[in-house]
Amino acid sequence: MAPFPEQEPMTIKRIEVALKKRDWTLFRQGIIKINSMYESGTKWSDAEAWQNLMNQAESEYIPPDLWEEFSKITKNIINSIDNSVQISLLPAFQEDKKASNKYQGKVVIFYNKEINSDQIAAIKKHNVTLNNFIYNSSKYAPEPEWFEDLSKLINNLDKPNNDMTDLLSLISLFENPGTIVTSSYDTDIIKNFAKSYIDFYIPEIKQSYEAENYWNIYPLGGLSCSYICSACGYKFLQTEFTSKTIVGSCSKCAGTTYPYIRDVNSETAEVNPKIWIGAYKKLSESSDWILINPPAYSEKPVISDLLEESAVNVKKVYIVTPSFEVSEWWKNKLLKILPDVEIINNFSNISSLVNKLKNDSMPDEKEAENFSLVGL
Repeated sequence: MAPFPEQEPMTIKRIEVALKKRDWTLFRQGIIKINSMYESGTKWSDAEAWQNLMNQAESEYIPPDLWEEFSKITKNIINSIDNSVQISLLPAFQEDKKASNKYQGKVVIFYNKEINSDQIAAIKKHNVTLNNFIYNSSKYAPEPEWFEDLSKLINNLDKPNNDMTDLLSLISLFENPGTIVTSSYDTDIIKNFAKSYIDFYIPEIKQSYEAENYWNIYPLGGLSCSYICSACGYKFLQTEFTSKTIVGSCSKCAGTTYPYIRDVNSETAEVNPKIWIGAYKKLSESSDWILINPPAYSEKPVISDLLEESAVNVKKVYIVTPSFEVSEWWKNKLLKILPDVEIINNFSNISSLVNKLKNDSMPDEKEAENFSLVGL
């Protein structure tokens, strides 16, 4: 009697166990089994589980040949699953993807999210402790209260983001992947990109799966799901989004890992040079911006300076903010830098901008070539 065919959950579980144990022999056996099932015409159904598995594997330091083979077959499985059985976290985004009147140019998005002074102080305290771990670990031991404070901080930074559905609807209006620059620390954008099967790249932290078809993301202060090893400096994303673990073990050297976030909201901001230089380059190359919730007046001076200094080639700026005063302040500031820039600033929320762009006619070929968005 022929054995029962292996079920999809068991196949996924084998890879999860191999990753957890760092057993590359078992991992390779899992890949062989997946390929065999794929070639035999297995009908896959759980696209979300496969996407989460790929995210988990990508964050581990696995042998390059195994990663190449695994990512290839996993992408094939995800692409083979019919849309009707895929779990869609953001139905509005899935609907917009079918729109035919998309802009052809690249997009740069800068999105600002406010945090309070207590959270800023907690981030600063976290970085002092983290630096002691990294540079003075033999003489420094944290107080137990620090771990409690860190847990509270991460939970507070990772509250649900109500802008996300509209933001991804906005992204869906553009044919080509572009860039997102953000001061937000929460994981919602990463989580929803993964849930919507959107590939992305973050300098030093996450590689892309595809050669070209991916979004660049520049989190100016890091993300609450980004981690660094205190021993070897390895950086990665925590892709087990339901996990409440904030201190872990490095998959590369077994050192202790901690959240990798920095203060970018005060005058004494601590920046990651590669993130900031990359963000500046994308902003300065853009001809069209969309500012979403830009900082008010003298708030977040380092971020304001970044936007001002990168206003080099911008020709058109959309400003999205519920505050008329903030909108006018940025309008006047940008006009002083570039007197000929066109400012469109009557959008109180992202949804109103989405409706505006949907109703607009397609830009001509030259206009679309350098169209960009600024605003996370």
